[in-house]
Amino acid sequence: MYLRIGILYFLIIAVTGIYPQNRNKAIDSLKALLEAKSGIEKVDLMYELGTYYLEPLALERIKVGNEIIRLSEKLKYKEGLIKGHIHTGRGYYYTYKPDSSLLFLQKADDLLMRSNNQRLKAVTLGYIGDSQERKLNFLLANEYHHKSLEISESIKDTLSWGETANNIALNHWRLGEYPEAEKYFRIYLDLSRKLRHLPGIADALNNLGVLKWNWGKYYDALVMYMEALKTRQQIQDTSNSVVTMNNISLIYQKLGDSLKAYEYLTRSLKLAEKTQHKFSLAYTHENLGNYYLLKGNYDKAYDHFTEALNSYTDINFRAGITDINNALGNLYFSQEDYNKALPYFRTAYERSSLAKDKKAVIASLNNLGKVFIHLKMYDDAENSLTKANLLAKEAGIIDYLKDTYKYLAELYELKGMTERAYPYLKAFTEVNDSLFSIETSTMINQIKEQYDTESKERENVLLRNKSVYQGSELEVKNYVLIFSGFVFVFFIVLAIVLSAFYRGKKRAKEEVERLNENLKEANIRLKESENELMALNKAKAKFFSIIAHDLKNPFHVMMGFSEILYEGYEDFSDTEKRDMIKGINETSENAQKLLSNLLEWARFQTGKLVIKKEKTDISALILKEAASFTQTAKLKNVILSHRLSPNSEIVVDREMISTVIRNLVANALKFTPENGSVEISARCDNEWCYISVRDTGIGMQEQTVKNLFSLGDVKSLPGTAGEKGTGLGLILSREFIEEHGGRLKVESTYGAGSTFIIMLPLERNQK
Repeated sequence: MYLRIGILYFLIIAVTGIYPQNRNKAIDSLKALLEAKSGIEKVDLMYELGTYYLEPLALERIKVGNEIIRLSEKLKYKEGLIKGHIHTGRGYYYTYKPDSSLLFLQKADDLLMRSNNQRLKAVTLGYIGDSQERKLNFLLANEYHHKSLEISESIKDTLSWGETANNIALNHWRLGEYPEAEKYFRIYLDLSRKLRHLPGIADALNNLGVLKWNWGKYYDALVMYMEALKTRQQIQDTSNSVVTMNNISLIYQKLGDSLKAYEYLTRSLKLAEKTQHKFSLAYTHENLGNYYLLKGNYDKAYDHFTEALNSYTDINFRAGITDINNALGNLYFSQEDYNKALPYFRTAYERSSLAKDKKAVIASLNNLGKVFIHLKMYDDAENSLTKANLLAKEAGIIDYLKDTYKYLAELYELKGMTERAYPYLKAFTEVNDSLFSIETSTMINQIKEQYDTESKERENVLLRNKSVYQGSELEVKNYVLIFSGFVFVFFIVLAIVLSAFYRGKKRAKEEVERLNENLKEANIRLKESENELMALNKAKAKFFSIIAHDLKNPFHVMMGFSEILYEGYEDFSDTEKRDMIKGINETSENAQKLLSNLLEWARFQTGKLVIKKEKTDISALILKEAASFTQTAKLKNVILSHRLSPNSEIVVDREMISTVIRNLVANALKFTPENGSVEISARCDNEWCYISVRDTGIGMQEQTVKNLFSLGDVKSLPGTAGEKGTGLGLILSREFIEEHGGRLKVESTYGAGSTFIIMLPLERNQK
């Protein structure tokens, strides 16, 4: 009997699934089964039914739980009593009555002391943990979740094991313990993938995306959000899809792509309004408010914030209410109404402190700090920002830490304490640079997309013009045919006239053909000119997309250092002055290197770089260039060696090949740690000359190697000793080698080193 019922339960779940769109089918099927059941069978079936009553049906769950308790007391069915108390407690949890919830769940836990049902024990402990979360007792909640986790793992209940790991992770996240949160989110993701549990996979990916966002790893966050969205759309989980789409919009907004951000927000709002899911609606209105705030449309921002606040209040979502207080404060701050902004920021700080929401506490402290600065309440500002600085460092929230450094530098500069402003300005610059690589890539992609669009429009114009020309030509031919027919009819009568006309027509045809040939040649020249212009435009777009930040940022650093030295020269020790002057010198040298590379590359792209090939002893050239790096290698304690063959004379542009060798050796030394080695070798056979630069450095991952020579992925990465680079050396090197008809190859193992191989064709160079 019980086996039959169990199989029936399995079939219902297998057919209907556990996704929202199929939940009603499962409920209807179980209700139909209940009509024919009685006694213990009916109690167990009612418990199964209750598991489908989630938050929107909380009162139904309480009702089912109380009925199970009543029937079980009558039947003296102890396990039934446990199940009834579990459902009633969970129902009160959904209605935001944690004290009532705990009353029933603790009773269930007491009854389980005399039961061996480990599965129900794990469920009860997990539910107690959830109710403790409602009371903001996150540490106590995790104690219960860990007990539940141990039981689920011991009985191999993988689904419960994963969901409990997710709950533990969320509590670590609320407490600002992000590494621990990531650990348990990863466990949840691995277990969900093992079970192919799509809702769990989507939840874990979305939550991991939030962590990556906190750490300033925007690209990683976007990848995880996109995968989570795809999975949620696959299972038609509309409400959670809205949440993930909002998260994606925040990434695009952070990277400056406001059009893409707005596209995701408007799609989110349509879906949220369709489902009428309160949290989805509130979250979307909140983010639309922030979007319009950045755009300076304060009326629309206020309307969306008000809508969000109403929805968050309806569901008693405290974190959301805190966020809206911060948002309204920022709204008034943007309008320079600082006295009106202050109470909102204070309310947000009080609420987030009470909820122990570390991320919201840091945001609120930063907001208080910046408004205190404008109100000239400098001591209050310093107190708020110092707290924010400590908490942001502890939590590792890079984006918030950047804002804290910025406000502290501004505060101390206003107080005339330039010696204290300097380290915060320097820290702000370093953090801002660490967040820039993805932004650079996005900017280049935007320019590329814009270029592609404009290119297609130009092609369409050319096609339309060509069609008009062909249509006119066809029309002329039709007229000629009609006229020829007329002449043919009157041929005998007008023989003399026709003969004269024919001769004139022939001359006219020859003239038309001559003009057509001239027109074709002109079109070819025009097309060639257009292609050259497009190539120049493309080169210009790439050039300015890279120079926009990489040249601007060093000048910001130099201006910051020089301004501090100028305003507070007497306040610094000689050591501090030398450090700042050294910083200015190193930054200016790096800017000069970048400018030189960019100009050389631009000259090459526009054909202004003249190639002068001559016979060159490649071994001698390598020895000359290697000698210039001897001191650098000694300073890093890296062995620089060479292995060269005697007969290695080829025909090349000596300056170009010298530039390539310098770039490759400099890169090898840059990414090779102390006690490593760099070897340069050269050899020639009958067809090719091979030059290789091998290092024992940090190596590269497969994706990095794949994108190494892509201008869209140009990045300036620090070396193992913090060395700066321009990011263009490899691009320039490859183009110089290809100009010689050669190839530049890369072999790399992550963690073990890299080898760059130059292949120059011997015969082609000798001709």
